[in-house]
Amino acid sequence: MNKLALLALLALTAGLCGCAIPGRSVEPLATPPGSLVLERPPPQPAAPARMVRPEAVAVPQGWVVEVAASGLDRPDAVAFDEAGRLHVVEQGDRGSRLVRIDGGATIPVAAGSGVWTGLDHWRGSFYVAEARGALLRITSDGSVTALADRLPSGEHGTSGPAIGPDGWVYFGQGTVTNAGVAGASGGHDVPCHDLILEGRNYPAADPRTGAFSPYGKPTAEGEVVFGQVPCSGAVLRVPPGGGPVELVAWGLRNPVGMAFAPNGRLHVSDQGFQPRGARPVPEGGTMLWAITWGAWYGWPDWVAGRPVAEPVLSDHPNRPPMPLAVLSAGSSGLDFSRATAFGAPGLAFVADHDPDAAWPGRGRLLAIDPSTGETRDFAVNRAPMGGLERPIAVRFDPSGTALHLVDSGLIENGVVKPGTGVVWRIRRGEGGR
Repeated sequence: MNKLALLALLALTAGLCGCAIPGRSVEPLATPPGSLVLERPPPQPAAPARMVRPEAVAVPQGWVVEVAASGLDRPDAVAFDEAGRLHVVEQGDRGSRLVRIDGGATIPVAAGSGVWTGLDHWRGSFYVAEARGALLRITSDGSVTALADRLPSGEHGTSGPAIGPDGWVYFGQGTVTNAGVAGASGGHDVPCHDLILEGRNYPAADPRTGAFSPYGKPTAEGEVVFGQVPCSGAVLRVPPGGGPVELVAWGLRNPVGMAFAPNGRLHVSDQGFQPRGARPVPEGGTMLWAITWGAWYGWPDWVAGRPVAEPVLSDHPNRPPMPLAVLSAGSSGLDFSRATAFGAPGLAFVADHDPDAAWPGRGRLLAIDPSTGETRDFAVNRAPMGGLERPIAVRFDPSGTALHLVDSGLIENGVVKPGTGVVWRIRRGEGGR
């Protein structure tokens, strides 16, 4: 390479790296007059964590879908205060909180370290289910008091609550185990009344475990397990100011949703067995029950009103009733229409989700006629994005004119993504399919 070419190459590389050639001075380039000066673009707002499009949800003709709140952290339940203001229970990474929805803002009301899974309101106080075995009352100043705690919890916890026509607080207490037999990492179930066992133990090899017994403790035929209240697998109630817990009904596995019908009768959505563990009973879906005081609903030996192949009890408290309807395993919260302004008075509306289904059936709202068990879709997705994801709770506003559907949010790697929760509102209006 000749000397002239070498100098040209050095000059080019010096311009790229901003360095100088030894023995020469480099003058900075001035901006030519009239040239365009490029400025840094202003920061753009972050894209929403979830697309929310009411038009992506199909409802019957004469109803419309709206967004009551969005951007929530794993919402689980809603309720309204005396002024008709919407309140939401959210579950965060460091606990739970109760917030009031004010326009587009969320106003904190109370917070706690537990996992809050249900909400109702009565005479100035909110009542909250704490999944790890407690029922809480939150007053208007945000103070939190336990009405019942140290409830027997494990795989399933405390659910509800629902304020009854009598002013008592009704709530569910799920079972500690899947099918009555404890695993190595958990506790055992507590019956509500004395039970006589068949003496079946699981698995066949040691360590064998009997029903309603600690892990590794086998049982014998004719052995009696003594009952107590509070117990697991039951609907219970307590006065709104606190007091002794009373039994309403038992033999339920996971009573995740409850509501009183217009006639005053309590109804419960109860998630049934899963085919796993030491005693893998076939899956039973979710049963919708009309609750009769004191009745036993079949767990752990019956599912949907029918006996399982190998019972663990030698005698049953009563023959379990048949459910009003059997829904998918993802069905959960429910409420009843009570106002002609919304329509369909007396029908039960149930939140349902199936993360393994194709997009039209991933999230939906069911309408059920309790008198016949007829079940039909009331709200489903009409587009693959922007609609329902994980509906888990239902609540009508105090006027009964609008249904609020709690959608906990997008699922990523088996976990609900924070900031993607939505409360949908469905009311009468020009629209629908």
